[in-house]
Amino acid sequence: MFIRLLLIALSLALLSAEGRVSTASAGEAGIGHGPPSPDTDTERAISLLEGRYAGDGQFLNVGRVDLMSLGPAVYLESGRFGDPLNPRRQQFWIFQRRDGDQLFARIYEPPGRLNRRNVLIGAWAAPDYMIRPDYRELDLLGDVRVEVSSNSVRFSNEHPIAVDFDGAVDAYFDVTIDESGAAWGFRGIGAEGEIAWGDDPHLMERLPDESITTIRDNGLVVLDFVTGEGIEAEIRDSVALHWRAYLITGQLLHDSRTPEPGASGANPFIRELRLDNGMPQGWNLGLTGMKVNGKRRVIVPPHLAYGPEGRAPIPPNAWIVYDFDLMSIKDNTTGDPDDW
Repeated sequence: MFIRLLLIALSLALLSAEGRVSTASAGEAGIGHGPPSPDTDTERAISLLEGRYAGDGQFLNVGRVDLMSLGPAVYLESGRFGDPLNPRRQQFWIFQRRDGDQLFARIYEPPGRLNRRNVLIGAWAAPDYMIRPDYRELDLLGDVRVEVSSNSVRFSNEHPIAVDFDGAVDAYFDVTIDESGAAWGFRGIGAEGEIAWGDDPHLMERLPDESITTIRDNGLVVLDFVTGEGIEAEIRDSVALHWRAYLITGQLLHDSRTPEPGASGANPFIRELRLDNGMPQGWNLGLTGMKVNGKRRVIVPPHLAYGPEGRAPIPPNAWIVYDFDLMSIKDNTTGDPDDW
């Protein structure tokens, strides 16, 4: 909860003060090449910040990204633990020096109306396969001061953040990160200067440094956010799942959780995994190896999607992004495929 409040309050306050980004974009290609080399303090700050954290029912994932000439940067996602495919906040922190060589992190956020934020999910784990956003479309939230020591990095705001909840009118945050985790100090101040809430820092544990990304020989890029349990899905098994599909530009193509017109709800999608079942090969192959309750993102190259011809509204040679939430698996070698 504290992380969510921190990012929401920081976003609202700094957005109202700073407004929209006015600098030109570095381009529209995939996350790019050739940013300035970070100095020692910047490299140390990014190295400590990178990783996965959990606490108070929330997750925070941070990974280094290459934003060309904009400077050394990280991408952050946070949200409810167990729901990694629906992050509540997504931000870029770009490290810069100014004000007499003081190190700051400049924070940008994709607005909710930007389709492309959908395909940024997981960019912390597979930055080379995520499209670089157009910075003319992002909101510039503001700067946080960065102080680096031998074993930790501290982020803090110099000026109070204007808030209006739980009796507070101003808020300060003070975040310290080291090898073991993060202490998120977020304090609300009332109209009379009293502490309204959040006097004690909120602790988040650093999770083990394990990659969730697999690049398969056929070109599929697989991000396993939640592994699941039990048997693995194989070709000829039947699966029940919810899934979404996007173009790499962020355009939503399908969401199985959206009810059909006139329906009261959305039922899970059930299909036998076969390379001739009417779905793209990348959809079927991307589900192989998943376990029940697993949550996975699969980035599919054109030759395993709709190829050079495409299919309206999918253009030729399009990459497709699938999100899978696998609910059950039926081994069809032991019974009737139609007997679910």
